[in-house]
Amino acid sequence: MSEIDDTVSDNLASHTLAYLRRLDSRMDSIEKTMIQMVDLLSRHAMKAERGDRDNRESFVRIERDLGEIKSDAIISENNILDRFNESLALSRRIDKHEERLDNIEKPLSSPHS
Repeated sequence: MSEIDDTVSDNLASHTLAYLRRLDSRMDSIEKTMIQMVDLLSRHAMKAERGDRDNRESFVRIERDLGEIKSDAIISENNILDRFNESLALSRRIDKHEERLDNIEKPLSSPHS
């Protein structure tokens, strides 16, 4: 009976060792997969952070450009208003000169008494 017990014990030890090796192999495989997943996630996180930073920089640039466009529009509006004012002033001066000419011409065109 002792031989049978020894054979059973050896078989049990052999099967247990094989089972533990299989578990160890699976754990190694899972560990490699986990490392790959963590690597992948960290790369995606870096890309997302880079994208966020680029977006923030783009928004800052857009806000700056909009500010410049607004100031250019205000400057253009002021230039247009200045030209309108100059035209209005010139028109008034011409009207005054025409009135003066009319006043000068009236006495000349009327018959002398």
